[in-house]
Amino acid sequence: RRVLFRSGVVRSVQEGEYLCRQNQLDTRVFILVIGEMEVCQGEGESRSIISGLRRGDLFGEISALFKTPRVSDVIATKPSVLLEIPGEVLEKIVSSRSELLDAVLQMYKERVTDTAIRSVSAFRGLKEDIIEKLIAESSLLSIPAGGILVKEGETGDALYVIIHGMARVSHGF
Repeated sequence: RRVLFRSGVVRSVQEGEYLCRQNQLDTRVFILVIGEMEVCQGEGESRSIISGLRRGDLFGEISALFKTPRVSDVIATKPSVLLEIPGEVLEKIVSSRSELLDAVLQMYKERVTDTAIRSVSAFRGLKEDIIEKLIAESSLLSIPAGGILVKEGETGDALYVIIHGMARVSHGF
């Protein structure tokens, strides 16, 4: 804890201020000390609220630890106070303790899966217990550029949600 507080900066933010932007490359990590945040995706009419953040919540750790773009926007919904921590500091702490690394990886899987499922418009009307079951039954895959996810003619047994990147659909190859 001492390392986090020595390395971090206490920040005040106003309602409506963005802390994270979707697709932004940023390694800052935040702990919400006072206030509330909203995690959103999309723009304008297609904007959807994925979740809320409250006192004590950590966010930004996925992009910081895995050097990936932010998957959502995070916006202050009330005046708030945060501890902003450089990603390198969190990475150093996590890499020095295997149990902490395991906990962060589990949190990463749950948070990314939760965000991905809630971002699919067809799932938004589902009851919370069904969404939680989808999250629990889901797994994360990393497919390299040019890799094949599904092949034409094969029987499908899964639904895929692209979290980051693009896929091309081809027919007859």
